[in-house]
Amino acid sequence: MRTGSEGRLPTSAGEGETADALIDLVEALTALGNYLSAVNHIVVGRLNDDPQQVIVETLEKALGQHERSVSALKRLRASQPPYRLSSHQ
Repeated sequence: MRTGSEGRLPTSAGEGETADALIDLVEALTALGNYLSAVNHIVVGRLNDDPQQVIVETLEKALGQHERSVSALKRLRASQPPYRLSSHQ
């Protein structure tokens, strides 16, 4: 079970969902960066395999991680109360 802030268990379903979404977002963005770095290495000729096939496969994985990060952001947004402007007098 994932824990909330400061290593404690989540106190509400919303807090647990937020923690899960943040973990997914960090993992997805890290993987996305790794895939893009791999494509960069391929393009500059540091890989001896068939570059076109490897690039296609790596970009597909990167796009999957992008979709995962967008989904996590949407979950985070949905778990937060709506933003309201306060009236200052």
